[in-house]
Amino acid sequence: MIPLDEEDLADVSENAFQKALSKWRDIDLSTLQTQLDKQGMEIIESQKDFLVERKELSTKTKLFRKLPDDEKLVQVMSLLKGQIPKRISGD
Repeated sequence: MIPLDEEDLADVSENAFQKALSKWRDIDLSTLQTQLDKQGMEIIESQKDFLVERKELSTKTKLFRKLPDDEKLVQVMSLLKGQIPKRISGD
């Protein structure tokens, strides 16, 4: 192995620095942060919507249980349709 002199070491260090700087620019941290913030807000909104849907379904289920048996037969399909999340059913 050939020993490197100070000038060669400086070139290697500068080259490594330039590569690192280029990668840092490619990352574009400010744009990435904006995208991640937006995705985070979308996740939070989805979680809120899901929680509201679960509470509505829970309320409907409690009311359904209180119905007389003959009325349950009539109402069972509407309750089952309420269990399919809106984003899956296409509503």
